[in-house]
Amino acid sequence: NHYAESKVERGKKWIAELNLNPQDVLLIGDTAHDYIVSRNIGSDCLLIANGHHNYERLAKLGVEVINSLKEITGNL
Repeated sequence: NHYAESKVERGKKWIAELNLNPQDVLLIGDTAHDYIVSRNIGSDCLLIANGHHNYERLAKLGVEVINSLKEITGNL
């Protein structure tokens, strides 16, 4: 991002532009930072443990964690 916006700023801007309720948004990520972003924008979060952080690290955040993108449809 060459504008140096944070993920939180971009998320809030995107939600506002699309006139969405943040509570209707599901942020899907693979890091603890993605979880923090979801909390700051007011959305739910689903983490995938096949990226930067392992399952154990993500599970400590107290949010739903899956192992594969194939599992996403069961969480929608």
